Amino acid sequence: MTQKPFGVKQLNVIGASGTPTIESAGDLNIGGQQVAITTNTSIAGVITATAFSGGDDDKINLGDNDDLKIWHAANGTGIIQNAGSGQLQLRSDEIRLLNQATDEDYAFFRDDGAVELYHNNIKRFETTSAGINVTGDGVFSGNVSIGGTLT
Repeated sequence: MTQKPFGVKQLNVIGASGTPTIESAGDLNIGGQQVAITTNTSIAGVITATAFSGGDDDKINLGDNDDLKIWHAANGTGIIQNAGSGQLQLRSDEIRLLNQATDEDYAFFRDDGAVELYHNNIKRFETTSAGINVTGDGVFSGNVSIGGTLT
């Protein structure tokens, strides 16, 4: 591999009271087995990564007060937590919850349409423009009120 010249525009190393800076006229690539940053880091601009890694229970914290947290627990549970006082919203045209190993459906929220709930990959409950459809037996405890005509 041919070596290419590396042009550092400016390398300022300022004493303990200042801010050390590294600037380059082009891309600045830092390579090696590992690059370790052992203090708080502030990056302005876009960060592009091919992978993130960390141990179990390491959290990604977002928000002014670390209100949104995403992590993988040691017991195998993946967690998204809104620790603030507002809502946690998932926004999409459609939302589908699946078993990751078998692709079996749990729930499907269709754009401007049905909400479908599944048991063992069989649709058991669905909302419609006229009300609901239930497939299978219904077990109710307490009072049940049915309006309209039973057919």
